Parts: sequence; C-alpha cells; structure tokens
Amino acid sequence: MPGKVVVGTDGSEASFNAVKWAAHEALAHGAPLEVIHAWTIPAISDPMAMMPIQLPVEEFIKQAEAVSEHALRVARDAGAADVKSVVARGSAAEYLITASKTALMVVVGTRGHGGFVGLLLGSVAQQVATHAGCPVVVVPHRK
Repeated sequence: MPGKVVVGTDGSEASFNAVKWAAHEALAHGAPLEVIHAWTIPAISDPMAMMPIQLPVEEFIKQAEAVSEHALRVARDAGAADVKSVVARGSAAEYLITASKTALMVVVGTRGHGGFVGLLLGSVAQQVATHAGCPVVVVPHRK
C-alpha cells in the first residue's frame, strides 16, 4: 500500500474544498483517505473574574462529530471509496503532523475558522507545512 492521504478539516468551506481535492488525489493514487478533525475548547474568561465559565463539552463533541460526518459525505461524493474519519480533542496541527509520518501526503486548506481573516495561510497550514514528515498540499480557497 502506498500510504494514506490525510486531510484536515475544521468545518470551513476552505477545508471542505481540501477534502474534495484529497479525495480525488487518494483515488488517483489508489490510497485510503483519512479525514482528521481535531477540536479544542476555546479559552474564555469571565471579564469580572467572579465565576468560572462552564462550557458544554458535549456540544463541542456533537459539533465535531457533525463536521466529521459532513466531511465524510464530501469525500465520498468526490469519489473516495476507502475513507475513514478521526475526531480528536487537541491540536489540529499536532494530529496532522503525527499522521504525516505514515502518509503519502497531507492536505489542508489555506485557512479555516481560526485566526485572523486577512491571513493568506492559516496557522495550522503553516505548522503542518513546516513540520510534516511527508509532502503537504495547501489547497487554495476559491469562492
């Protein structure tokens, strides 16, 4: 087996474009496709510092699973037959870099939901491109 094609998704349109691209590439290489969605709970503080803020972890898990299910549908609609998803709590960049050690390639979108809207390359894409153990494809976002 030539290795898997790994793609990261955060639920943004740019990441679903990357999933489509990765699905076509996996099919062309006869490789399985692994869709990774990693999530974290955002740091939120009470401006009055009087009460800890309780975030509904179950809701984050449900949202992560919904993103992953949608990404699987996008991949299958694009032709991927051998596709699986990984939903993980933690750093997206770390999960993608770890997956890159056994991958044919890692695919990411130019930028997703986080960070600053004006950036051309998101922080996850930049970290993965810098530290991956295989080639990295950054799929440009086109409206």
